[in-house]
Amino acid sequence: GKGMLGAVCMALAAIALLFSVSAQRAQAEPSWQTVETISPIVDEYVDPPQIAVDDGGNVVAVWRAGLGSTTNKLYAAYRPAGGDWQEAQPISVEGSDNPRVAVSAGGTAVAVWQSSNNVIESSTQTLGGAWSTPETLSYSGSNAENPSVAVGDAGDVAVGWILKNNSAVQAI
Repeated sequence: GKGMLGAVCMALAAIALLFSVSAQRAQAEPSWQTVETISPIVDEYVDPPQIAVDDGGNVVAVWRAGLGSTTNKLYAAYRPAGGDWQEAQPISVEGSDNPRVAVSAGGTAVAVWQSSNNVIESSTQTLGGAWSTPETLSYSGSNAENPSVAVGDAGDVAVGWILKNNSAVQAI
C-alpha cells in the first residue's frame, strides 16, 4: 500500500536490562525513520509483538508484557498513517497469553488471545478509538489456546483456536 509502513522490533533497554516494544516506520520507498519505544517499560519482559496494517497505512501492535505467567497483560498501541504512535493501552486482564491481531481495510482492528482460564477472548478498536470490553469467544472450561484471526476487506472476521484435552488436539 501507499504511505507509511509500520514495523516493530524488540529493543533491549541496556541499563535496566529490560525489554520493551519499539517501532520503526518507513516511507513507501524504504527509508526507516527513528525507532520509537511504544510499550511501557515493565519489570521483567515483553514478548514479540503482533502487527497489522490496514490499506490506509494505519498500524496496530499487540503484545504481552508482565512479571510472570500470572501477571501477564496484553497491550495495544495504534499509529495512524503518517502520524505518531498513541500511548499503549492494556486490553486484557492478568494471565493472558498468545495475542494475535488483524485489521480490516477500513481500519477496524481485532485482537484475540488466550485468557488465564484457557478461553479465547477478543476486543476490537476502530481507527484509534478505545478498545472494546473483552468478549469471550470459546466455551468456559473448553481448554482453548493458540488463537488466530483474519479480517476480510468487507470487515468479516474469522477466529480459530485449538481445543485440547490431556495435551491432545481435539478440534481446530
